[in-house]
Amino acid sequence: MRRLAGSLLSALFLLSSGHAARAQLVLSLDTKIAVPKSHHIGGGADARFGFRFGLPRAWRFHTVMFQPEVMAGDLFLPSLGKAEEAVTISRRSIGGRAGLQFGKVDLFYYGHAGVSLSNRGIEAAYDQGGALDLRFRVWSIGLHGGREWIEHRDSPGWWIGGLHGEYHWFAW
Repeated sequence: MRRLAGSLLSALFLLSSGHAARAQLVLSLDTKIAVPKSHHIGGGADARFGFRFGLPRAWRFHTVMFQPEVMAGDLFLPSLGKAEEAVTISRRSIGGRAGLQFGKVDLFYYGHAGVSLSNRGIEAAYDQGGALDLRFRVWSIGLHGGREWIEHRDSPGWWIGGLHGEYHWFAW
């Protein structure tokens, strides 16, 4: 068992490199198209502000990253669920991202929880999905897709997809 543990630790050491991860502040704008169960397409935008950091050592093939963030945005849906009425949803959320960086490509899973304000009142709001980014020196562009929903009896949720851009600056 000790040999196996020693071999595993040796392999991990050989795969890793000595590059330190750098923390970054991230400001993002997400555009999105939303498709609820009613199939009446809506759209909106979100702004995000986060703190991105990686593990202290970078693997040769990828870096593991985490990003806690706050988000605010609006979404217009021509109809939502059984109630065939237009709804504009303003969301305020906290959440985060976890992902891998492969050279200039970032791959993330994200999730947020918060509150939504609409013509239906105040409700809990959630989202989760994935993002694929192409990274440049201080900014990145990418695609994202996932699922959003609010806690309401007539709301089965909706699929979203869109483009986003991020500006990065190093905290230290």
